[in-house]
Amino acid sequence: MSQEMPPAPPEADVIRLARMAARLSPAEAAAAVRDEGGKISDPYWRDVERGHGGRRGLRVVTRASEGMLAQMALAVGVTPEQLTEAGRADAAQVLDTILARQPARRGLPVKKHATPIRREDLPPVLQDINLEALADAIEQVDRDIAAFKPWEDRYEADTWQNRGLTLDGKRVMIAMYRNLRYGGAAGAGRARSG
Repeated sequence: MSQEMPPAPPEADVIRLARMAARLSPAEAAAAVRDEGGKISDPYWRDVERGHGGRRGLRVVTRASEGMLAQMALAVGVTPEQLTEAGRADAAQVLDTILARQPARRGLPVKKHATPIRREDLPPVLQDINLEALADAIEQVDRDIAAFKPWEDRYEADTWQNRGLTLDGKRVMIAMYRNLRYGGAAGAGRARSG
């Protein structure tokens, strides 16, 4: 005897589609929540997206709390407005509060890199890097983060999910990669500046 389950709620589709647009697996998205201090398992993420999960052989409806849904939304770039449209104004309020504490994610102007990159701190292979172009590339990465712009490729997504890197480290690695890939002036071996 199979158990009929209601369709997934609208917020489940919003989360699932945003995760897919960000090119993240459920495990990677759950890891992003954990990286920010949240507690969510990979199976629970999948249960929320489906709207139900299995417990001791039974199927049960799964609906994330407003706090957990806000953390999931933050991890995949869902806005408070999208949560409200999906009928979860409670989670939208929590997400709004989170975003208010993180102005860079709200699309507000991002401050220049707080600690300037010094040539002497770079490994020898990067000594010829154009520091001004690298600073410009970091600002573009910051703008992309603030606008919830999806990463351009798998390397950028993997770098962003790397738990071994600090936020500054992730920003610099993605900026350097973009310049190397597009032949920008910040690439190693380019004209020296600064």
